[in-house]
Amino acid sequence: MTGNHLTFYDDACRALAAAVLLTDVMDIRDLAEMRAAAARIAGNRQLEMQAVELRMRGTRRLGQILDQQKATIGFNRGTRGQIKGKDSTGAAQIAVPEDPLPRLADVGITHKLSSQAQRLAALPEDEFNELINTWSAESQALNGRLTTDLLQVGASERQRTARRDLAQALSTTSVNLTGSRQYPCI
Repeated sequence: MTGNHLTFYDDACRALAAAVLLTDVMDIRDLAEMRAAAARIAGNRQLEMQAVELRMRGTRRLGQILDQQKATIGFNRGTRGQIKGKDSTGAAQIAVPEDPLPRLADVGITHKLSSQAQRLAALPEDEFNELINTWSAESQALNGRLTTDLLQVGASERQRTARRDLAQALSTTSVNLTGSRQYPCI
């Protein structure tokens, strides 16, 4: 790994931390996506992993900014309240609401990206970093394409653990209610 790639990654991480505008975060995410594509073509796995990680961190920062905006000034309400009744002919009167706030689509944020960003922002910092580390370890072990949905990393193991915990809770509850195990713990 050359110093140039590491410098880019460090500079981009600092820029993400300092970013307060959605457009700034989107620019960094787009740049990271372009770097990942170029690294994939060049066959540089480490650079690709750095770029994908940067994009994940950018997505989380985007969610944090969206949460701040939701709590302070809110979002554009869209076309709610567009129909204002009927005119003399019985046709609906349409009054386009004027909302000065820009729409997420105006800055290139899709509904799916907004949802994913807000879910990542809701994670505590240590849990997010643990997911990044797990993703990094799994990605280094794999030889194919990198998984870019951080919320899916380790999901099957978390689901398996949740099922085991539920089975244990049911078994314990059945012992307390009936005195014998009706649902054996697996």
